Amino acid sequence: MVRAMWTMPANVLRLAAAGIGCCAAVGFIIGLNGAGPRPRLPGETLAADAPSQPSLNSEPISSEEIAPGVPEKEEEPPEEEAPAPKVATAPVPTLPVPPMETAPPADKVGELLESAAPPPEDEPPH
Repeated sequence: MVRAMWTMPANVLRLAAAGIGCCAAVGFIIGLNGAGPRPRLPGETLAADAPSQPSLNSEPISSEEIAPGVPEKEEEPPEEEAPAPKVATAPVPTLPVPPMETAPPADKVGELLESAAPPPEDEPPH
């Protein structure tokens, strides 16, 4: 068996493997700590074992509960605007449209095949 000149000693390989393993473990732990708490759905309680129940006394929130002391704006009727004066426009001249060809163009594939040179008689080398 031939041993290459650039191989590392076993102790150096063990040290490199231990360093890579430590980096992986530290990264995993940092990822778990940075993930935060498990998200909850609306109406779900903090305890995961307790079944979630919807609220029985749900009522719409009034505007006084949102901002107390602020009176609601009364809607004013929209002001009627006078119609804009009509501007006389000159008719736009139209150009005549040329007639379209209804027949498709002639097929020229047959002419190309007839005028093509025949393939060589001898086989190419393989």
